[in-house]
This record gives sequence, structure tokens and C-alpha cells, in this order.
Amino acid sequence: MEYIIRRLRGEAKGGIAVPITHTAYVALLPSIWSLIGSTTAPDEGPGPNKLLDALLDHALKIPFKSPCKRASVEFVGRLFLVSRVAGDHASWISIAFMNSFF
Repeated sequence: MEYIIRRLRGEAKGGIAVPITHTAYVALLPSIWSLIGSTTAPDEGPGPNKLLDALLDHALKIPFKSPCKRASVEFVGRLFLVSRVAGDHASWISIAFMNSFF
């Protein structure tokens, strides 16, 4: 999870800022989706809330003409829509939303 957060923030291990490419961003989306829905113990590192914060920061900060912008806005929009669904059908709807994206 820490790796994904660093990539979304454009950080690298060496301290050099490296923006994430569209291909890398789209490749990370299934992992982000899975990790946001997970729970972690306090001693296991950053939790889903930190990842969601990094995802939203990334979505807001990337330039409009960036190839990542559309994918980012669509992904955040799908997260919002799925979070608004209540009841037993939420998991089926979330699977349908995410399958149409990937």
C-alpha cells in the first residue's frame, strides 16, 4: 500500500519526483480498488483512508490534459457511486462497475 501511495504522490525511493504514467496508473487501479475495501491493523502501516486520501489528491492535482485525468475521474466517480449503493446488491454492482472499467 505504501508503494501505491508513493506512486500516486509522485515520490520515488531516491527522493526524485516521478509522475505516474497512464499505463502504470491503470495497472494499479485493481490493487487500489482491493486495498480501499480492505481493513488493516494499526501496526500494519497506512490504511485504506491514507490510500483514498492519496488517490483523491492525485485526482485533484493532475493537469486536465494529463492522460491520467480521465481514468482518475472515472475511477473516483465509480468509487463514489458504489459507496452510495446500499443493501445486499452493493457487491454485485461494484463488481459490474469495476469490470466495465477494466
